[in-house]
Amino acid sequence: PLGGGAVWVDEDQLSYAIVAPLGLAPLRHVDWYGWALAPAIATFRAFRLEVKRCAEDLWFARRKIAGSGAATIGGCAVVASSFLLQFPRARFAASVATPDPGFRAALQETLGTAMTDWSSHAVPPDEDALGAAFRAALRDTLGWNAIASSPANDECAAIETWREELTAP
Repeated sequence: PLGGGAVWVDEDQLSYAIVAPLGLAPLRHVDWYGWALAPAIATFRAFRLEVKRCAEDLWFARRKIAGSGAATIGGCAVVASSFLLQFPRARFAASVATPDPGFRAALQETLGTAMTDWSSHAVPPDEDALGAAFRAALRDTLGWNAIASSPANDECAAIETWREELTAP
């Protein structure tokens, strides 16, 4: 429900969502991106990647390094994005449903021109270092004190039930 076009999610990116009661988010929806992407920008910069926001996307070296989406869900503002550690553009292009192989080839070329990833510019940090930097950025930009956590046993069971329902015929 966050909008946008085709989205690639795989093992080489770390996704996150900023979820807050509407009263904590900026009043105007258009201002949510500056507010919610500030921690990601600070995180990239902590690793010496001078990422900049352009509307709802983050750019580095004149190419998009992260997209985002936003929605009101229930009584909450939700903005989601990711840290794109590596981007397999050939794999992405191959997964797009199209009857035209020429389109797929053009898509792969365009993705190489329009997008970048962390590993194209520096060795990406490990998940622990990135998580620690992101939590520090949440504190410094939004005043939030986030802690590392994992789902509890009952939450893991609920997630597994949900996965089974999604894959059931």
